[in-house]
Amino acid sequence: AMDFIQNQRPALVVDLPGHGPSNAEQARWPYAGAAVRDVCAAEAPIDTIIAHSFGCIATLRAVELGARADYLVLIAPPLSGTDGGFRGRQRKKGYSDDVISRAEALCLERTGFPASRSDFRSVLEAYEGRTLIIGSEADAECPVEPMQALADGLPNVDVLVYPDLDHRALAQDTGVLADVLAFLGY
Repeated sequence: AMDFIQNQRPALVVDLPGHGPSNAEQARWPYAGAAVRDVCAAEAPIDTIIAHSFGCIATLRAVELGARADYLVLIAPPLSGTDGGFRGRQRKKGYSDDVISRAEALCLERTGFPASRSDFRSVLEAYEGRTLIIGSEADAECPVEPMQALADGLPNVDVLVYPDLDHRALAQDTGVLADVLAFLGY
């Protein structure tokens, strides 16, 4: 954040529940996305939203809900493969499609939100700004293949892959910050 403040760019740092100094144990992605959208609306105009890990999910949901920013930087987004998301995770745990469907229906009924995340490709197809997705071959938590698949064919989305940074290091490495600043033209 200090690099952006020193470059006369407004910095917005959001501590999502379950991360950093927040006392909450968890946050569901729809609520986190709505919170990011609300902060963006209150602090507009927003030049760039930079997010790491779960923050990427919240950011994409915020954009889907109408958050506006000229640029998105998504560092180590936890994207699912072709059989990912809620349904895919439950199948891997051995639950039947009937049980999964009932759980999805209950989730929607009780929370007003679907159990599965947004269709991020559709979000990025509709997004008018530029997006940089950053991943690493060494990140066991968030493999780069789904990131590359998400960006494939989208002219406003670039992917930058590092060979040796782990999940946390991607958000802290000064080389990554330098590449983000270069992408933004600072």
